[in-house]
Amino acid sequence: NTLFNWSTFFGNEVPDSLPNQFRIFNDFYLQQTLSDNIQVGALFDIGIQENSAHDKWNIWNTGYLMMKYIFSSSFSTSARVEYYFDSKGIIIPTGTENNYQSKGASINLDYAPVTNVLLRAEFRSIISKDNIYASENGLKTSDNFIVLSSSILF
Repeated sequence: NTLFNWSTFFGNEVPDSLPNQFRIFNDFYLQQTLSDNIQVGALFDIGIQENSAHDKWNIWNTGYLMMKYIFSSSFSTSARVEYYFDSKGIIIPTGTENNYQSKGASINLDYAPVTNVLLRAEFRSIISKDNIYASENGLKTSDNFIVLSSSILF
């Protein structure tokens, strides 16, 4: 079973009080079911946007690869590697030399006690080119964290 999605946005993404900055954004997503227990996925997003002087286009992109193992109808786990490249700070401005350029990995455990409720525990590790993550000793280039989340499907 294969799912492919391609979404595109054309338009202005800055407030009306500022000069228009035309943006084109594409999102490509592929998911493949390899067996009853294994799914893999890939995503690639790319965007371009005019600068405020209308003489240059800035580009950003992101991507990830994911693998999911389904233990049962209630339990699954996933692992993901990803990157984000936004050297001009269009989407994530940091004010640093390289703005937001990072790569990371995560692993999670999902529990669905009923069909419309999902509980997730996730460990994420992320590394950036610049010191952008807060620590007790100032800013650093990497961060590790645990995220606990819940979602309900209506």
